[in-house]
Amino acid sequence: MKHIIIQIESIMKYPPTLSLIKILKEFGHDIVLCTSSVDDSVIGLCNDNGISLRNVGHSYSPENSAVLKMVKIPLIRAGISGTLKDEYNYDSVIWVMTSITLKYIGNILFDKRYIMYMYELSQEIRYYPRLSFPKVSLEKLFQGASAVIECEYNRAHIAKAWFGLEHLPYVVPNKPYIDRLDARMHISDEYCAGIINEIKDRTIIIYQGIIDPERPLEPFIDAVAEMGEKYALVIMSSDIEKVRDKVRTNTYLFPFVTPPMHLQITSWADIGILTYVPVRGETTSPLNAVYCAPNKIFEYAMFGIPMLGNDVPGLTSEFSKHGIGVTFGSFCKNDIIEAIKMILENYTNYKNNAYEYYTKTDNNKEFRRILLEVEQKK
Repeated sequence: MKHIIIQIESIMKYPPTLSLIKILKEFGHDIVLCTSSVDDSVIGLCNDNGISLRNVGHSYSPENSAVLKMVKIPLIRAGISGTLKDEYNYDSVIWVMTSITLKYIGNILFDKRYIMYMYELSQEIRYYPRLSFPKVSLEKLFQGASAVIECEYNRAHIAKAWFGLEHLPYVVPNKPYIDRLDARMHISDEYCAGIINEIKDRTIIIYQGIIDPERPLEPFIDAVAEMGEKYALVIMSSDIEKVRDKVRTNTYLFPFVTPPMHLQITSWADIGILTYVPVRGETTSPLNAVYCAPNKIFEYAMFGIPMLGNDVPGLTSEFSKHGIGVTFGSFCKNDIIEAIKMILENYTNYKNNAYEYYTKTDNNKEFRRILLEVEQKK
């Protein structure tokens, strides 16, 4: 079977896409990657794994003006259409990755076999955020798919209700598909290694990922500062400039490190932060944060790192069900400090539970089931 993966944004910033590629290669399938984001890391990944790379020829950026988006949408869509014309056949399946990609698909999928693999929970997708129309016909796209995949159980039910689906979407957690790594790994990046060496004897609390209104960090900075020099807060992100003016003496900023190399830094942490606040007016639904499904849960769990997060169902249900962390009620620093102390008082239990949580989640088996059922829908 040939798999045509379409993702407009860089796949290097999406560990679930990298995991899907590894799983499909392990299954022995052919892969074509169609994207507008091509750099040396993407080219290297494709060369190393025998993946056919198709560059649509026009870059995407959410910061583009409305006029530029108006110009680029048909150009990128034409690039995708050209790829499908050359690559798609009776033994192919198309993977549509992320909500942004849906803007550029249009109606070119409707006579083909495709899988919707959604990382975000979006009830509507507008071509231009400030205009209600035109917008993507999500109901038709979801209903026409051979399979819909969501990364969290509640999200699957929400998507089923929103788009009038006959069957519940498949649920595939955002677990990285890599061999379990050891704690306190060697760090290749000299700058990052130098900082970790400086703070390795402290209790290291880490946040890794996007920094935006959905993911507030200032309360964590204040809380860890209050706890003193025996603690260190590491923030690793491509958005570190957004918090640079808020750092305290025991806050350390790391630049974005390309996955999976970022796990070298993660492996030194003692507690992992997850923070999600629903924000209205964003491109995704506010429920995206309420029923969050971060791959960070598994990146922390791989190393047996207990987790600290705010009280939303996507975190509280997983933490309480599996005993892998503690959530707090409000973003005041005292609540965060108390949650940290609770983790440290029961650290061994949380650590062991995190290891077990990671081991028991088997996405390989679930993808085999999905592909078998999709194959039968020919």
